Amino acid sequence: MISVSTRSVARALAIVAALGVAACSYNAVPLASGGTNFYTTADDKISGKFLFAVDATSLTKMRVEDASKGYICGAHKVPVDAEAPFRSSVQQTMPLVFEESEMVAVSPGTESMRRDGVAGFVLVKVDGFQASVGYAKKFFGVDANAMVDLNVGISVVTPEGKILSSSVNATRSKITDGGFFCEGGSDATAQATSLAIREAMERVAERLSGSQKVRDAGKVAVATGSSSAPVSYHTRLSEAQQALAPLLPRRLIGAKRNGDLALIVGIDRYGRLPRADFAENDAARFAEYAVNALGVDPSKVKLLRGDQATRNDVVKALATWAKAEMMQGGSTVHVFFSGHGLASSDGKDVFLMPFDGDPTVLKESGIRREEIIARLSEAGAKDVVMVLDTCFSGGTRTGQTLMAYARPIAISPTAGAFPRNATVLSAASGAQLSSGLPGAKHGALSYFVMKGLEGEADANGDRRITAAELHAYVKDRVSKEAVRQGRDQIPELSGDGGKVLVEW
Repeated sequence: MISVSTRSVARALAIVAALGVAACSYNAVPLASGGTNFYTTADDKISGKFLFAVDATSLTKMRVEDASKGYICGAHKVPVDAEAPFRSSVQQTMPLVFEESEMVAVSPGTESMRRDGVAGFVLVKVDGFQASVGYAKKFFGVDANAMVDLNVGISVVTPEGKILSSSVNATRSKITDGGFFCEGGSDATAQATSLAIREAMERVAERLSGSQKVRDAGKVAVATGSSSAPVSYHTRLSEAQQALAPLLPRRLIGAKRNGDLALIVGIDRYGRLPRADFAENDAARFAEYAVNALGVDPSKVKLLRGDQATRNDVVKALATWAKAEMMQGGSTVHVFFSGHGLASSDGKDVFLMPFDGDPTVLKESGIRREEIIARLSEAGAKDVVMVLDTCFSGGTRTGQTLMAYARPIAISPTAGAFPRNATVLSAASGAQLSSGLPGAKHGALSYFVMKGLEGEADANGDRRITAAELHAYVKDRVSKEAVRQGRDQIPELSGDGGKVLVEW
């Protein structure tokens, strides 16, 4: 346990001024920048270099409970983004506690810490978050009363492998004007969340700065020094990304499957949505793998990119082009999509967003994932194999939201139910975001799917790659890459894992 001395408790209270947390309604709880007089001398801060990481993944799935007890406002949505301000608060707090600190994506390991003279690794994790908002009638409109309860765990790992741990709790409430249509519920929740984060960070600073064991770890690191010059962990991560092996689409030439088709869609720039970085590059490259590894005849590859991938373009390809190219007796159709996706508000339907997709009329402008399978089956497809480098959480590869009021959506288990003839490999699970690889200029799923199709996914060496083998390969690599980027991403496979995708 991290035991707290009284030495720094009083000073820790001053962190409130340092954090300067402000609230903003609906989609964000931003943090205002501001100076601080916290720890005015070097002796007050913990000596040595500490690395730290933030695990706020549970906040991406936060839900606000309706506490209105049947009042009409109970149907009102209350989206609040708490993950970004929590991360920002931790980033502002650590320099107030430690003489030298650096944020990293993953734990460096004890050997690396000893080699580089690092005093310790601090993990600040959201262990629990609960929020509720209720409404009370008043003369004009309603009052919104939000209550937020936040639990934060703190772990410190020393270079010797010792683990010091503690936890803090913050509970705050806020009453604001709820407006005439309950629109103030988000504002109340956002402000209560800001106050809870602010209080939690104050207590995190208090626990760390008041722990003699943490201070001793810093002193030992300073006295011992490092065996080599300290290395920036951010530099290491960027070097690792730059070291990604180049794609080699002609490395594996699979058996020809002249009856198969490939419909490939990639959209970077949308008419009404943020960019989907590298999506068109994903699609262009995958077309090469469709011909070389999957064995599809080049004349039976349909590539739609950018503004040539409107809803009408995609539907025409499904209904007209595919039917005309289909082999008698049925073909296997490979569908590759890289771009944005969105889920319906209840999480029961998921949609791929074409170039002209509009999230405000999602059902009318999006393309339901199951609609693609149904249309291809009607056109005569025997099997449909889909690779979807998108997520349905309402976020982008760079962390933006697709809608101003978007919130993470829990995908219903029924949204993953497919017909027997469908095998679907998806980039992410539930409310997770899909990651990009700037060093490779590809989406993470797209890149590792293509590397797998070069033969690397053939786990048992039988010169065949099944859907299950490809999934295992990309799941391992994509999830590790996502951790390096400070997020969770676990690709999912639905359907026939034994289906052979490539043989040579």
